[in-house]
Amino acid sequence: MRAAATPSPPPSGDTCGDAGVACAATTRWGSTPLSCVDGVCSTFVTAVGRGDVCPSAQRSPPPCGVGHVCRGVEVGGFAFRCVSVARPGVACGGRFALCADGATCVADGGDGAACPLTDTPPGADAFARPERYRFPVCGNATSGGGTCRPEAAPTVGTPCDRLGVRDEVCGRGGNATLICSFVDRAGSSGVTQCVARTAPGSPCTLSGTSVCSEQPPSEPPQLCIGGVCVVNPFGVPISARRGDECSLRDECVGDDGDALECRFWGGLANPVCFATAVPAGGACGADGFGVCDADAGLTCTDGVCVAAEPVRLGEVCDNRLGRGAEDGGPCAAVPALTANRSGSITCAGRVRPGDGNDHRCVFLCDDGDACSGEWELCRRVGARILDGVCVHGRVAGDACNRAWECGSDRGLTCRPTDGDGGGAGSGLWDRPGVCATTGAAGAACNASTASQCEAGLSCAGGVCGDRPVDVGGACTGDGDCKPTAGGEQPTCWRGRGATGPTCRVWVGPYADCSTAASKCWRPSLVCAGEGDAAVCVNAEGGGELGAYCRLDGDDCQGGDGGDGGGALFCADSVFTGAPVCKVLVAEGERCDPGQGSDLRLCDGDAGFTCRYKSRGEGYVCVPA
Repeated sequence: MRAAATPSPPPSGDTCGDAGVACAATTRWGSTPLSCVDGVCSTFVTAVGRGDVCPSAQRSPPPCGVGHVCRGVEVGGFAFRCVSVARPGVACGGRFALCADGATCVADGGDGAACPLTDTPPGADAFARPERYRFPVCGNATSGGGTCRPEAAPTVGTPCDRLGVRDEVCGRGGNATLICSFVDRAGSSGVTQCVARTAPGSPCTLSGTSVCSEQPPSEPPQLCIGGVCVVNPFGVPISARRGDECSLRDECVGDDGDALECRFWGGLANPVCFATAVPAGGACGADGFGVCDADAGLTCTDGVCVAAEPVRLGEVCDNRLGRGAEDGGPCAAVPALTANRSGSITCAGRVRPGDGNDHRCVFLCDDGDACSGEWELCRRVGARILDGVCVHGRVAGDACNRAWECGSDRGLTCRPTDGDGGGAGSGLWDRPGVCATTGAAGAACNASTASQCEAGLSCAGGVCGDRPVDVGGACTGDGDCKPTAGGEQPTCWRGRGATGPTCRVWVGPYADCSTAASKCWRPSLVCAGEGDAAVCVNAEGGGELGAYCRLDGDDCQGGDGGDGGGALFCADSVFTGAPVCKVLVAEGERCDPGQGSDLRLCDGDAGFTCRYKSRGEGYVCVPA
């Protein structure tokens, strides 16, 4: 029976705070920030400030400062940053400064109006990727510019963004008379405001706050038919005529052979029955409820169908025809633009900041197209214009912080900007990096730019070369350590067997850690024992359920498994890559299904298997 191992400090090892000195800025190999946690310098991140990168996987201790949360945002690529969620009286505005529930971000020095919410960064191009949550923008500021104020009681017309009973604005304070509803819609988006909940037979309009409101899921929807709200149960068609609201699943009823279509129209709250292919002189638009005959070259001007004049590039256009210039759409064809490029002219929205819902005629360039005119945009979402050409994805020099972000098909790898320019530490996570090309020995390099070195080489003096230090030798950083003959990449650590940092390879449970050439590879392992007998063992003493063990030993002596479990035994685990102590549990007892853990097992030889039983009981052992 071996003696229990003495727990060791975290990898950094230095004491801090009341027990010692302040922690260094980073670990000794210059990659991971250090914080003082429970008197020991730890690679845990604590009290990170607003907008700073934070480790999303760290739950305890919380990485961000008080009043902040770690949330994913788009900032030159998706990253986790500390975002403030503040109480009334605290500054707000922009991606990183939100208000807590019950408070609204109000612009400083203004008229008291709430800062508008957006999911698109200010100044972004027409097809920029939106954020995963909405944030307040006060004026043109991208951060700050407002203060969190207590939210006023909602009234008819108060902006909201969650429909029906899910709304968190209109129902605030238990107000059951208001509900969040569309008052202006185009397709699946539009303007939502608090409106008075309507009852069947109530007077209604097709837009504004007197519309037939959204209904809770338990109640059938209502449509505005002849100026009155009419219940529209699912599967029961109603008689909707030109100018009436309609359901997209039902047909509109025409008079005198009129061809009608149920469709959305900008400015109206719900779909409405429109006449199609209206001839010259006929009523059209949201007042006449008609769509002009585009095949006859007609367009809607001041509510009347007249001969269309094709719209030129950059001018406002009507996107509801849904066609490009070459297919008779509203925009004029320009053969000179399309002659040598694969793109097309079309009517597109979100072309310029401040355009609102206006659409304009633009040329949409495909990937690889030359694209540099004033009204030329890249078609593909996420593409951009570089040196006059549409490019999709990352290019050399772009910021990154995930190993896969740069696209290996372009010969780029995400490398840290605070490393040595070579392969060590290239598996980034929440660290600043750059999409870099990698050079062979002798190639020019820069450890913090887009020109770095292949794995196993180091950037020294601006040239990629072999790393100088063999395993076990003294080092100052990971870039000193030469790969082993077996292809392992050592890293620079301080530990047993050396007076300072040495190049060490990682070893697993019960492996020899007695020399300056080895390092225990899991935080739960510690190098214990005297002299040449030192091996990596469980830091907390071992023997308990889940502890590392030897298949041919008697390490699992920490007691039984509890909760119906028997004696512990040692077995391989697919989740740890090494044997751990497990237990067989009895029929009806909790078990592990193998989805992230395989410690509590059912005895298959006795005819039992692990099955899901209920939310309260989870997985239990049952007869197979």
